[in-house]
Order: sequence, then C-alpha cells, then structure tokens
Amino acid sequence: MPSGTVRFTVGQDDFEAGPGTRVIVPPGAPHTFACPGDDPAVMLSTFTPDLYRQYFRDLKKTVESGRIHARS
Repeated sequence: MPSGTVRFTVGQDDFEAGPGTRVIVPPGAPHTFACPGDDPAVMLSTFTPDLYRQYFRDLKKTVESGRIHARS
C-alpha cells in the first residue's frame, strides 16, 4: 500500500506526491524521485511500454555485486 511522500522532478518541475497521487512521466522525459524525509515511502510504479526492463535487471545485478548499496 502506498505511504509517505515522494519528491519528483520531471523536466524542470519539482513536486511532492503523497499517498494516492498519480504521477505520469512522458516516455523519454528526464526525471528523478526521492524520499525527502526520514520516514519511509512506499510507491507502486508501472512502466508502459516496458522500455526500462533491462535497466532494472542491470541495477539489480549492480546492487547484488556490492558496487552500490540499496537502502531498505
């Protein structure tokens, strides 16, 4: 279940999204997201079309190799 607040930057626009907020990022648009506070945030992400499938596979391998650390 979504909870907490996530800060999004899409192009030049910054905003904070709370639980239940839908964020749509156009394909190819530069974007980032982060948890701005000390409280954890949980979000559900869907990707269509599945252009980023290999990115997440590669990211998983990088985390498992110990080259970067994922916070839990």
